[in-house]
Amino acid sequence: MTILKYNGEISDISADTIEFIDNVLTKKFGFENKKVRIEPVGKIGDNFASQVKRIIVEDDSEPFGMLLKSLPVIEDTAEAVFDVQLLFNNEILMYEILSKFKDFQTNAGIPKTDQFKFPQCYGFGINKDFILLEDLKISNFTMLDKFEPLSNDCVNIVLKKFAMFHGLSYVLKYQEPEKYKDLKEGLVDPFNSKEHFISQFQMTLELIEKDTINIVDQEKYKNVLKNSLSQMISYTAVLDKNAEMSQYSVITHGDCWTNNILFQIKEGKPVECILIDYQLSKHRSPAWDLLHMIFNCTNSASRHDYYLEWIDYYHSELDKSLSYFGLKSEIVYPRYELDADLKKYAKILFSHSVFATMMVMRKPEDSLILKEAMDEQDVDKFTEAMKASNLDEDSKKRTKNIIEGLIDTVLEFNLM
Repeated sequence: MTILKYNGEISDISADTIEFIDNVLTKKFGFENKKVRIEPVGKIGDNFASQVKRIIVEDDSEPFGMLLKSLPVIEDTAEAVFDVQLLFNNEILMYEILSKFKDFQTNAGIPKTDQFKFPQCYGFGINKDFILLEDLKISNFTMLDKFEPLSNDCVNIVLKKFAMFHGLSYVLKYQEPEKYKDLKEGLVDPFNSKEHFISQFQMTLELIEKDTINIVDQEKYKNVLKNSLSQMISYTAVLDKNAEMSQYSVITHGDCWTNNILFQIKEGKPVECILIDYQLSKHRSPAWDLLHMIFNCTNSASRHDYYLEWIDYYHSELDKSLSYFGLKSEIVYPRYELDADLKKYAKILFSHSVFATMMVMRKPEDSLILKEAMDEQDVDKFTEAMKASNLDEDSKKRTKNIIEGLIDTVLEFNLM
C-alpha cells in the first residue's frame, strides 16, 4: 500500500513499481503526506531503448525529483531485434562499477569537487525492468540541442571526464584484476545477442549504405562510404575480439553523444558535465569513447581547428587522473598506443556515426515513424524509415552535410 499520492502519467506504471518508488521516497528521503507528479521526459527520438519519466515531489521547501527509466513495451520479446533487458543489465552493473570508482577516489583523498561524478542510483526493480536515478535537472544540469555541435569548451570538459573515467577503470584493473575481469565480462553487447537479428541487421545496413551513397555528391565521399556500413558488424566483432586481448582496453561509456551528456551552464559557459546512460558500456579501447563523441557531437570546422589539441588534452588529463594512484599514462596507456587506436577504431566509429546520424538527427515526426517500426519489430519498415532519401529536404540536407563533414575529417587526419 502506498503512502504518497500519485498523479500524472501513471497509467502504464505497474502497482509494484509505484510501491517501490513510494518506499524510496518515504523510507530513504522521509517524505510524508505529499503529492507526487509523474511526467514524461524528452521528445520523440530522444530515447529509443527505454522509457524515461520524471518523478516530482510537490514539496514547498525545496524541489526534489527522480527519474524512472523503464523497459519499453515490446509485444513479442522473443522476436525483438535486440535484447533490451541486456541494456538494463549493463546499466545496473555499471552503477556497481561506478560505485567502486567513487570508493577509489574517496580513499585516494581526491576532493569531491575534483571527482568523477555520476547520477545516484536509488534502486532497481527485482526483475531489473526499471531503474530509479537522481534527477540532475534539480542540480541545474541540462541537455543541449542535439542538432547543434558542441563548443570547444564543452568538448574539453567531456574529454576531462573521459580521462577520469578511463583512469579509474585502469586503477580497478591494476588494483583488483580479478574483480575487474568479472565486471567487464558482465557487460554484454545486446546487438550481438540474437543471431536472427544480426542477419536482418546486416541486410538493413547494406541497403542504408547504398541509400547514403546516393545522397552525397562527390566521388571521394562515395568512395569512403563504400563498404562502410555493410562491414560494420564484422569489423566491430574483430575489434572487440582484439580489445579482449589488449592490455590497454578499459570499461568505456560506449554511447557518448549530446543526449547522453548533461552540462551545467553558468554565464553562458559550460562549467561541469555528467555522463548519463551507461547501457552500451563495454570493454574496449578508450579511443572508442573519444571518437564516438568527437564524430557525433562536433562539426568538421571545429574538428579541423581542434582535433589534435583535443587528443593532446585528453592524454594529459589521463596522466593527471592516474597520478592520484601512483600510475603514469606513458606506462598505462602510452601516447603512441592512443594514436594507433584512433586510426584502428576510426573506420568503425565512422560507420557507427553515419548510422547514428541517419537514426537520431531527424525531426520528431520522422523519429516517430522510426520508433513505431522498432516497437513493432518491423525490420522492413525500420529500414525504409532509416533511408535519408525518404526525409524532407531540410533533414536530407542536414544529414548530407554531417556525413560529408565526417568524411572530410577522416581524410584530413588520415584516420582511414
